[in-house]
Amino acid sequence: MVLADYFIEHKLCNDYSVRFFSPTLGFPTADVLMDGPYCGSGKMLTINYKGDLYACTRFADFCLDGKERSIGNIYDGINLDKVRPFLTNSLRMQSSEQCLNCEVSGGCATCVGNNFNCSDCNTIFNRTTFHCELQKANVRACRYFWERYAEVTGEKSMREKEKERLFLDKDWRTKKAKYIYFITSDNAPAYCSYQSRPDSDVKMSGEILKKGLKFAIDHDYIPIFLGESNDIIDQFLSNHLGFQMNGAFAGGIPQRNMAVYEQADENNIIDNANTAILLIDRKTIPFLAEKAAELAEKHGRINITIRDGSTWKKEEIAEYRTQLTDLYHRLLKLYQNGRFVTVNVLNDIMQEKDIAGCGAGENAVALAPNGKFYLCPAFYYEDETNCICSLEEAEPERLFHQYRQPLCSLCDYYQCKRCKFQNIHSTGELLIASKSQCMISYTEADVAREFQQELLENGYTDIAGEKIKDITHPDPITKIRV
Repeated sequence: MVLADYFIEHKLCNDYSVRFFSPTLGFPTADVLMDGPYCGSGKMLTINYKGDLYACTRFADFCLDGKERSIGNIYDGINLDKVRPFLTNSLRMQSSEQCLNCEVSGGCATCVGNNFNCSDCNTIFNRTTFHCELQKANVRACRYFWERYAEVTGEKSMREKEKERLFLDKDWRTKKAKYIYFITSDNAPAYCSYQSRPDSDVKMSGEILKKGLKFAIDHDYIPIFLGESNDIIDQFLSNHLGFQMNGAFAGGIPQRNMAVYEQADENNIIDNANTAILLIDRKTIPFLAEKAAELAEKHGRINITIRDGSTWKKEEIAEYRTQLTDLYHRLLKLYQNGRFVTVNVLNDIMQEKDIAGCGAGENAVALAPNGKFYLCPAFYYEDETNCICSLEEAEPERLFHQYRQPLCSLCDYYQCKRCKFQNIHSTGELLIASKSQCMISYTEADVAREFQQELLENGYTDIAGEKIKDITHPDPITKIRV
């Protein structure tokens, strides 16, 4: 911290760089980096005075505590079998679950030779963790430095620009990034499977909003603001990555605004938003295709969210199929006219390779006006006592968890919403969906498969993505032997 202050006070930032304040330090590590090595060990060569060959200098005998691990010598050559472990030693393969799930792993140094030296079983696949607290302290100092930089210069920091760059990668923003939904008022428009309180005048105080934003900054979480903007939010969005639902500002950038349409039969269209969230229920299914096509003229992305899917019967699901079929034909016409709009329930399954769906409690939580965290806004609106913890008590390990997927792991439909709020009401479990939710997902996948075939026949191979699998079990519960 002292070094950070010295650098800023003496205006050294433009002429010098310090590794401790690297703008790339301390973000969650992207999967593409986890599947590669940290260093060049195994692709370089060290030769000692006797002619022994090593994967790097760190494996030379004078660098190890009585151990030895050569890969050959100058007389017999390189033993390629001894090299094989090094070629497979990616960050993922050497890291424990603690490292794989670490929120500040970006830039965390690891040495293959030191891993071997410290290992009780003489393996290079055992990443050391004794310096974890040092990495966390370094990241805190790095965040402090760049926040001070932005405060003093009035400019967006390089670290914030790095976060925006990372966010462009879909895998990073859906699997690595974490979000806080700020419910700035009780009457903020609902964006998912719940109802807000349109007649309430309860608002989040400026004090709680500022404390919540500091918590987000301190942990590199991305805020999503539900409700009207204000001076505090506007100021934050001027220099930080964040999003506004139905807000007027969001940095003036359409990609950071999300328009929420609570009824498929309403007439208003919200400008200055790249993404539209269209909420539907059993009553508004017949309006789906027409409304979504109308929104596609203004928005580049449409997320269809079903509010009451866990209660849908065969008749509603059949009508939903009809509407989705109509919608993809309308999308094809837009594509032919050069306008490429994506719809979550039709396009995402062509691109997803892993289980996605509801991120409540996994990569997103909600901060309510009362200063307490909830799994998602739905749990706050239903029962304010059903909170995770208060803002003062909040720690990452209390807010976010990696849940097992006992039923969804059997399914190949990765576009499914998997709403935890609906799950708890229909099955009594957060992670077990109702049969109707599974049948809705099957319907979406089946129509998407038809859409994909049309895309391929019309030459839109990039949009068509990966071939959607033929599924013989619409409800994954039928895969389980009883």
